Amino acid sequence: MSEAKTVVLGAGMSGMAASKTLRGLDCKVYEARSHAGGHASSFQIEHGFTFDEGPHVSFTPHQRIREFLSRSVGGKFFEHPTYATNYYQGHILKHPVQCNLYGLPGEMITHCIADFVRAQSEDSGPLHNYKDWCYRSFGKSMSEIFMRPYTRKYWNLELEQLTTDWVSDRIYAPKLEEMLNGALTPPVTETEAHYYMSKFRYPESGGFGSYNRLLAMDAPIQFGMKAVEIDLAHKRVTFADGSVEHFDHLISTLPLPIFTELCVDAPPAVKEAGKKLSCSSHFIVSVGVQRPEVSDAFWTYYYDEDIPFSRASFPSMYSHKTASAGCSGIQVEVVHSRYKPIPSKDALTELCIDAMLKVGLLHSRDEILALDARDLKWANVIFDFDRNASMSVVHDFMKAKGVHWAGRYGEWAYLWTDQSMLSGERAGNEVRAAMGLESVLFEADL
Repeated sequence: MSEAKTVVLGAGMSGMAASKTLRGLDCKVYEARSHAGGHASSFQIEHGFTFDEGPHVSFTPHQRIREFLSRSVGGKFFEHPTYATNYYQGHILKHPVQCNLYGLPGEMITHCIADFVRAQSEDSGPLHNYKDWCYRSFGKSMSEIFMRPYTRKYWNLELEQLTTDWVSDRIYAPKLEEMLNGALTPPVTETEAHYYMSKFRYPESGGFGSYNRLLAMDAPIQFGMKAVEIDLAHKRVTFADGSVEHFDHLISTLPLPIFTELCVDAPPAVKEAGKKLSCSSHFIVSVGVQRPEVSDAFWTYYYDEDIPFSRASFPSMYSHKTASAGCSGIQVEVVHSRYKPIPSKDALTELCIDAMLKVGLLHSRDEILALDARDLKWANVIFDFDRNASMSVVHDFMKAKGVHWAGRYGEWAYLWTDQSMLSGERAGNEVRAAMGLESVLFEADL
């Protein structure tokens, strides 16, 4: 009897981690792009600038993941204390803003703190949406001044239209003493970050994508293979080039809406559930600048709604090797989705450059050495009120059909890269269990 064959769709970090747990077995990974890593990839543009597909840093609490990523770059990485800032109407505030109001107009600070105190003293009722959570955690003034406009920019929805499933430890709820101290005292870079990461690591060379080296090493990946049809009844996947691959076990890291669209077995209710799942896309503009320093922060959040981008990151702060000597890199992100479309690529790029000049990231257009603009589809899962029910319908169908899922877009969750790797390991071990094999760790055979 021939050995069972496993097909993995997608060579992002989760797909590659899944294949590592199946090493030595009949497993193939199919990737539509020409390289591995998914959005945890890097790219180079003219004049020696390296950028990532959106800002990526490593801050995993899992020791074995830290060691694995360290080995992936030969131990050559930088470790930085996290320092991020916020831009609001010309003010630069340390992040997170709720703990760092110093420098804002006194009347605004007074309203924010007074509303915060009132919110803490009110009887707590049920949390119906993200607005309820913000009002309870920060008070009305801070929620409306900062959280509402940023939610529109980053999630493309109003506070009331988001659930609280994603908040967890990602947004810090301050104590009164912390808010008062941050309002009365000038910020110091080295003080407590009140952030979900106090330090982060970044490869010395090659951008964040260098962390994919060990995952991709000897991985059975076939590139340029875009799936166009999934037939679960006949256990086969058809690709854009006309080729067909049969499987006994299937692991999908595809976005759930794509999986349901391609799956010929999916009944109408499942396909409809897939269509209801929302995800943002990030239009990123990467600029190589002929100036040694552009910011003392690693990234900055922008609350003003007349600034098109929600965040700017500075990869040459992560590693000086991402830019030529005496130069710096700037990358800004504009979030769009079904809830908020964007203008044309050229028009939006110009809007971003104008905004970079307005907020002082650029001093003039003449200092731009290199420019790249690209649209990254499938960025962040949007936690609207359709997510839970629709995701459950799709996952229940996949489970009933014996399909395993992994990664941010297979889980349809707010996973960081280490969580995506562990998600792939879980999916791979589910396949091993179906084969009657014991579980393994994805790096155990290296």
